[in-house]
Amino acid sequence: MRYPLVTMLLLLLPFTSAAESLHVAVGSSLAPYVIEENNTGAELDIVREALALQGHDIMPEYVPYGRVNGLLLQARVDAALTLPSEGEEEGIFFSDEYITYHNVVLALAFEGFAIHTLDDMVNYRVLAFQNAARLLGPEFGHMASNNIHYSETTRQHSQVDMLFSERIELVVMDRYIFNYYRAQAGRESTERPVSVFELFPPVSYRIGFRNPALRDDFNAGLQQLRQSGRYQAILDQYLQ
Repeated sequence: MRYPLVTMLLLLLPFTSAAESLHVAVGSSLAPYVIEENNTGAELDIVREALALQGHDIMPEYVPYGRVNGLLLQARVDAALTLPSEGEEEGIFFSDEYITYHNVVLALAFEGFAIHTLDDMVNYRVLAFQNAARLLGPEFGHMASNNIHYSETTRQHSQVDMLFSERIELVVMDRYIFNYYRAQAGRESTERPVSVFELFPPVSYRIGFRNPALRDDFNAGLQQLRQSGRYQAILDQYLQ
């Protein structure tokens, strides 16, 4: 059987998923990685542009970070952002690592705290981000379970408010998220010096997809962004 030339060329092209709009679960209160108010941010822009290079657009669905993975497992979204690099889930196809967070412990400098290990935190009033006790490793989880003053919040701007109002002694959050909400507060009280304790290594995250072809499209787009220099430009725009 003889095929028309156009058909033969199409048969030789690598398979990719059909272009489509994707419903994506996105954790809220993650600025400057995700800025919900205008659908931008370092992380969101990287994802949007990588998928756009493969002909897809995204429709973010903002939820508390703790619900992101559940929406994906329930097949209520096509993809979910900011999933840990460890572990696998049946029926979920994970992308390459695409964003890195660096969590730190922060305190008001005048307090003079000396926090050298996670155990040093056990007697202080600590406010961390949602699911920190699960995501930051067993040693941190042990400290959290033994600290009667430990709590978590879905609203990371409240961590900054409570630290500078001295209702909390230590906060655990990404350094860039802290800087963003500190600047947004715009109050004289938030200009006071802080101590930063680097007790955690940087952590890279992946996207979970329901469709492996979409995962492959994202990985291909991400590689293009890195090679072109656009990936670093996006990070510099938001995280400098």
